[in-house]
Amino acid sequence: MRRPRVLLVDADRDQHVIVGDYFEHVGYDVDHARSAADGLSRAAAFLPDVIISDWHLPDAPDGAGVRSILATQVLGSRPLVVCSADVFARRRYAGSCLGVRNWLAKPCSPIALLHAVQTAMQG
Repeated sequence: MRRPRVLLVDADRDQHVIVGDYFEHVGYDVDHARSAADGLSRAAAFLPDVIISDWHLPDAPDGAGVRSILATQVLGSRPLVVCSADVFARRRYAGSCLGVRNWLAKPCSPIALLHAVQTAMQG
């Protein structure tokens, strides 16, 4: 049986270590990207089942990376969960209008993030 695939798009190295290790430990295949551009190219090759992304990325501030991912034909149908230090209601609303399934505030507990990912994958 194929393990579920998650793509983690975040500039924070610690986020990759903590979240990546946890998700691998609980049975996910994890790929990593540190920018929106890298996330788009890795996602096209990796075809994740779910994407976890920060709202603000170095090359795509204010949700531009999330918008780019969700606008692509191949990735737009994939559930996307945001884990971001940006907790302003207007940003969360903008994300929900784009199709963001869940939004967690950093620092994100890996257990809470796993629950958000599982919920997002169920539809």
